[in-house]
Amino acid sequence: MSRRCEPEAVLSSFVDDALSGADRDRVAAHLAECPDCCAEVAALRRVQHLLGAGRRDPGPEPAPLADRLVSIAGARASQPLWTQPFDRPLDAPAPLPSRRRARRRNLTGAVALLAGVMIGLVGIGWAAAPAPDIEIVNPVAKARAEFAHVAAQRPFVMDSTVAVWAMPSAEHRAFADPTATEPLPVLPGRRISDAEARTVLSAAEQAVGVVDHRSVERVSMVGDGHQIAVTVAVRHRSTQGTQVDVLTPSGQPLRTAFLPVRATDPQPLPDELSGIRDQEVLGRPAVLVQAHREGRLVARWWFDQKTAVQLAQETYESDGSLRVQAVTTELTIDRQQFVAHPPPQLVRPGAAAYLSLTELGEVRARGWSCHHDLAGMPLTRLGNDPGTAVHTTYSDGATAITVRQERGTILEAPEGFTWDESLGAYRRDGATTVLVWQSKDSVFSVVTDGPADVAAEVAAELPHEAPVLRTRWGRVQAGWQHLIETVAGR
Repeated sequence: MSRRCEPEAVLSSFVDDALSGADRDRVAAHLAECPDCCAEVAALRRVQHLLGAGRRDPGPEPAPLADRLVSIAGARASQPLWTQPFDRPLDAPAPLPSRRRARRRNLTGAVALLAGVMIGLVGIGWAAAPAPDIEIVNPVAKARAEFAHVAAQRPFVMDSTVAVWAMPSAEHRAFADPTATEPLPVLPGRRISDAEARTVLSAAEQAVGVVDHRSVERVSMVGDGHQIAVTVAVRHRSTQGTQVDVLTPSGQPLRTAFLPVRATDPQPLPDELSGIRDQEVLGRPAVLVQAHREGRLVARWWFDQKTAVQLAQETYESDGSLRVQAVTTELTIDRQQFVAHPPPQLVRPGAAAYLSLTELGEVRARGWSCHHDLAGMPLTRLGNDPGTAVHTTYSDGATAITVRQERGTILEAPEGFTWDESLGAYRRDGATTVLVWQSKDSVFSVVTDGPADVAAEVAAELPHEAPVLRTRWGRVQAGWQHLIETVAGR
């Protein structure tokens, strides 16, 4: 538009017929001469026409709100609002009275709670079960530990012998000694009776708690298939215990450990004892005590005639050959200083807890295979790992047997063991004889320092039954039995 064009507001007022006469004539005269303003007025008139058409045809009025709500509700429009949350179809049966509904809800909740509790109990029992398919990789480790711990309490097993028994089998090869060990000579002398021999043994037990000494002892036995000879330095303080130093073949310390004072509990003695005085060990007068089993020699012990300190020991195989020998090569009887910081203990219990022998019947009632005597030897010790294993020890004073019965299974021969068909067990001979086998849902591990016939008797008297494939419910029951025994400390 030109500079003389009318403002858009004036043109809009012209279209709406809102100008005075003079203004209207002036705008009309301008439109006759200005095509741009004329086009603008034409556009304003079209808009005015459209707005006017809308006012002339407003369309139908909206329906009332109530009618719209009824339309939304549809077939349920006549149903009371308080029933709507139940969303019940019109043709469904009438709802139960509120009291019956409450009982039904309570019953449903109780059933769901009971089912949840049962599932939880089954799950706990299943998880806690010492299942027989759990492989026991090293079944003899704790049995050997228990045997060494028992040996340390036996009164006539020299501390040096315990130190060698406690050595790992892998270390034995370093002490191989092809030289055959000869039994100590037995000199002619005055023989003593069974009663006198028991008196000598009693004095030797008392000397352990009275006489201090230092010694060097040489132990010879079969270890890991080889004849071995190990030198052990011993320092015994009667009121504290014994320090042992296992020496290498070159005389250097390999391991230093400590054995506490032996327990004062009464220990069994062999049924058949005899003795000979006027013996000699390390140039010292000694008394010899001999133990027999069914007329066969099984052990000999030499004691210093003046102090009753043990100087030597020997045990024998069934054929009379030498099995273990420990002999003192140096001895000094003097007061030993108190050890303020003892080295680590040489042996520790293989069982988690120990029970009174009067509890044997209760242990057997829980399904464990325990005997009052085994291979002719009385039960001397009863221990357990609650719910998992039971340890039993049998001894006649000259020989000891440790048995560990553990829930589980073995899938293959333990390392270093071979199957002995005559015994029905894996077997390993060495410093001690060790047997392992599976019976039902348990693994039996036996360790003994006795001759071969003792091991055979033990294997014959303990169960050898086919492994049991436990059902699912049986596993749950076993799991809860395990939990109960654990809580009860058995």
